[in-house]
Amino acid sequence: GSDGLSYKWRLRKQMWDRLERHNTRPRSLYHRIPYFPECDATSLKLARELPEFAEAEWVRVSPSSPQRLLRWHVLREEKQLALPKWGLHHGIYKHIRYEDLAGSSEQDEQALACSVNVFEQ
Repeated sequence: GSDGLSYKWRLRKQMWDRLERHNTRPRSLYHRIPYFPECDATSLKLARELPEFAEAEWVRVSPSSPQRLLRWHVLREEKQLALPKWGLHHGIYKHIRYEDLAGSSEQDEQALACSVNVFEQ
């Protein structure tokens, strides 16, 4: 219920406050998923080791750039990707399938899956 949402919001706010205090970047991290050096390794670990990922037919992944490689893993495993659109115009999610990338080289597939803009039509 709403208690879960407020708890989640408090946790996010605490984390953003902590990141802001210790971050030297000029851009604010509030309301963002920050990039961290282990993002790519974490995406690979999630895709290879998490049983829920292996069993899932649909996976929702944020369009944030730190999750770009996770989107690629979802598509390479031929799962259905639910990508929230920036803003709420023309629907809430964009549905992307592995077939949308079929015929591309692996390098092109990764570039397409890692690009947020390719998902907008």
